Formats: sequence, structure tokens, C-alpha cells
Amino acid sequence: MARETIPFSPRTGLPVVAVVIGWSQAERDEFKRIGLALPDATDAAPTDALVDTGAHRSFIPEDYVERLGLAPIGEGIVQQSLGGAIVVPFYAARIEIITRSGLTWQRHGLAPTIQVGVIPSNHGAARVLPMPIVGRDVLATCVFRYDGPARTLEFDSAPKRPRRKPKA
Repeated sequence: MARETIPFSPRTGLPVVAVVIGWSQAERDEFKRIGLALPDATDAAPTDALVDTGAHRSFIPEDYVERLGLAPIGEGIVQQSLGGAIVVPFYAARIEIITRSGLTWQRHGLAPTIQVGVIPSNHGAARVLPMPIVGRDVLATCVFRYDGPARTLEFDSAPKRPRRKPKA
């Protein structure tokens, strides 16, 4: 694992990583299946995101939905940390954690198709921290070591699992 010192948000104390947010793999595959070229805006440029190991789901700000042209796939109730709940729309998206190694980007966790919640622009979190939140749905796709006191994250790609032989 390559050790990388990462910045922490002074407001939350959470680490900040670079991510690429884009169309879900299912949408990309459907475009290829019917022979269409993908539009240019299928991925946003790398951006900072908060790592929240306590969040079950990842969230993106509303402007990413508009910029990428994502279509809603439903809505759900999301519990907030201080109690209460809000209803948010869900979108199929792809989130990939990346780190810079010299002049190249290293790819780590990739959630090819997940349901991401949207942080409404009028929500307090969007006003205070207008950036994506990477939850355990994405973190589960990579191997990492989080050392809070040292303020470091070490990433490695998720190990390939051996395929099981079909039972006869």
C-alpha cells in the first residue's frame, strides 16, 4: 500500500479524497449495447470529497446531477446524524476514488453502479460543505487503512476474489 498524507476538513475532522463521479456502468453499457457514443459529460472532473465511514450511502451535491444529466431512479428517507430524517432523490451513478502518484492518477475504489443520494442545495450540509460524501457503499470496493492521529489514508485496490467453481 502506498502511504499518502491527505488533507482533513477543519469543519468536520473527516479526510478529503479525490473522486470521479459519473454515469453508472449500467448506463454506459446500455449506450454501447445500442451502438451510441457516450456524451462528453459522462464524468465530472476529479473533485474533492469527504470520507465518511459512518455513512451507509454516498451523497453528491445537486449541481453534479444537473451537470451530468443524471435521471432519478427513486427517493428514500435518509436519517440525519442529529436526529430527524429527510426525503432525498436517488440516482444511479459511478464513483471512483483516485489518488495522484506523480503526474498520473492511481485508481482505487470503484463503485460502478450505486444509488447515490442527493444533498439538496438548501440543506445545511450543502451550504457548509458543498462537496460529495463518500460512504461505505464506495469504501467497500477498496482496501484502505485510516490512521486518524497521523492523518493518513493508505489505499490499495480491492483484492480480486477467486471465482468459485460451480457445484456439479
